[in-house]
Amino acid sequence: MIKVFKNIINNNKDYNSYLVYNENNEAILIDDSMIADEIIDWCTKNNIIITDILITHNHFDHIYELEKFVKKYNSIIHINFNDVEGLFDANINLSAIRNEINNWQLNREYIGNVKSFMFKNEMKINNFDIVICPMGGHTPGTTFYFFKNEKMIFVGDTLFRNGYGYRENIPRVNTESFDKSIEFIYANFDNTVKIYPGHNESGFTLEQAQDNLKAKALFEK
Repeated sequence: MIKVFKNIINNNKDYNSYLVYNENNEAILIDDSMIADEIIDWCTKNNIIITDILITHNHFDHIYELEKFVKKYNSIIHINFNDVEGLFDANINLSAIRNEINNWQLNREYIGNVKSFMFKNEMKINNFDIVICPMGGHTPGTTFYFFKNEKMIFVGDTLFRNGYGYRENIPRVNTESFDKSIEFIYANFDNTVKIYPGHNESGFTLEQAQDNLKAKALFEK
C-alpha cells in the first residue's frame, strides 16, 4: 500500500513524499517534503511504524527535519554516499538560502542511523524487494528506488509527468548524467511501471509518459 503526502506552498509549488507500508504496518518513507509532523501524526493515527527512509537526493525539501523520524522510530536513513554530506551541511542541501527554515542540517549525532551506498544493488525491507539505482544528475548522489513487485519507481526531481525535472540553474547538477538518467528510465522499465517524482503529479505510468517529448528530447538526438 502507498500513501501520498503533498505539501503545497502558496498554491504554487508542491512537494511529494511517499509512505509504502505492508500488512504489518511497517513502513518505508521516500523523502519527507518538509512535513515531518503531518506524516508522523498520520502514522500515529494508523498505527504505522516508519522503519526506513529512502532519500532520492539531499536537497532540503526532501530531507528537512529527518531527525524527527529518527527520534520517534529510530528509522534508518538510506542515501547515496555522494549525497551524505548534504544531510549535515546547509550550504549543500540549499537550506542556507531559505530563510524560513533557518539553515537546517541534520545533527551529526544521528550519523549512526545513516546507511549509505555507492553502487546499484538490491535490498529487502519489510518484505519489499527494492532495486537501488544510483544515477547522479540532479545532485551527485541522486538515486532512483524501484519496488520490483509493486512496479513503482521513485525518481526524485528527475522526471515529471509533462517534462523533465530540475536540470538547469541548480548547484552541483551534472546535465550529462541527468540526461542519461532520463534515458535509463525509458530504456529499463515497461510501460506499466508507475512513476513517483518529488513534485507535481504522481503515480503516472511510463506509458502515460511516452508522450513526454520534452524529456525524451534530452537523449533522442
